[in-house]
Amino acid sequence: MNNRLLFVDDEPHVLDGLRRSLRSKRKDWDLQFVTSGEEALKLMGKQHFDILISDVKMPNMNGVELLREVSKRHPETVRIILTGYAEQDLAMEAVKIAHQYLTKPCETDHLIGIITRILNLRKLMKNEALTSLVSGMRTIPSLPQIYKELIEELDRENSSIKRVGEIISKDLGMSAQILHLVNSPFFSTYRTVSSPMQAASLLGLNTVRNLALSIHLFKSYENQSQVFHYGSLWSHSMCVAELAKKITVGSECCKETEDQAFVGGMLHDIGKLILATEFPELYREALEDVEKNHVDLLDAELKRFRVGHQEIAGYMMGIWGLPDEIIEPIAFHHTPMMGYHTGFSPLAAVHMANTIVDIKRGGSITNLESQPDMLFLKTAGLEKKYKEWLEAEGQ
Repeated sequence: MNNRLLFVDDEPHVLDGLRRSLRSKRKDWDLQFVTSGEEALKLMGKQHFDILISDVKMPNMNGVELLREVSKRHPETVRIILTGYAEQDLAMEAVKIAHQYLTKPCETDHLIGIITRILNLRKLMKNEALTSLVSGMRTIPSLPQIYKELIEELDRENSSIKRVGEIISKDLGMSAQILHLVNSPFFSTYRTVSSPMQAASLLGLNTVRNLALSIHLFKSYENQSQVFHYGSLWSHSMCVAELAKKITVGSECCKETEDQAFVGGMLHDIGKLILATEFPELYREALEDVEKNHVDLLDAELKRFRVGHQEIAGYMMGIWGLPDEIIEPIAFHHTPMMGYHTGFSPLAAVHMANTIVDIKRGGSITNLESQPDMLFLKTAGLEKKYKEWLEAEGQ
């Protein structure tokens, strides 16, 4: 069955333009066009749509109201906003509702590329319930003390965007969400941003304050005692991020690649947080299986969810529009041979760093998370480099 896409805009000539520009994809995609949010909801009640692309400023039901309803009724549908620069105040309200933000006019090749990428990512997810779950998530919780630190800094009269950026860079959820926003055309940065600190600086203090205090884009994780300790996840993630960056610096890569390796390492296990937040009981079972029966965590996840934390996080970061160089180490850090790069890359740095950090903390040789993919390393010409870093880190 062809993938089904629904476009919503109150201006018929805009829809006609989209219809003409996407004519070459009619054999691959089922494209449907309506002129109001009410029509869209009625149509979506009758048939499934993979992606909804809506204008913001429409009479009766605007795009924000439409996406809000779709997120409740059809959470499995990926939601994209297509807006003009003059509508930024209204579009800002869509920050927690839309997965991606596009601006008018949108180049046809760019639109096709984004849609194709999302549809390809959906193929990674073998569990429709989880696809619905991840597509329906609006925010990723933050470490409580870092969340408190951010709010206190934003509440200060002389708060500093530099300090705000430093705080955000220390948290998994905040970093993912601010990179999600700054890499969208909605914020008009016109370049790929891989550093949370740079992202905060580009958005500016007023926008970050609005996101945190008015829109409540960030929230505190309050469930750690019941499922797992977020602090341990954060500590591991930061160790991997720092080592991945060191490995990248040692390979004499550019600053952008260093940032990508750091953020990829920082977010590589964020899928565990997503599962623990949305499925606390099932994830507790998985962790107990690991603890009591010495089952590998990836096997425990696959048994209960049919996908592991790396696929879930890769899918979510992908539909959020994060750069491929960051998504790749998140989605394939345990299975690097499935990645797109065969030589040194942020994926290679994160894979090496993750296994070294796990081995340092006493990971079992039967634990898949502690095992380097030697075939990948050998193929990439990194086997010697891996052993050197393993030895340099105290082994």
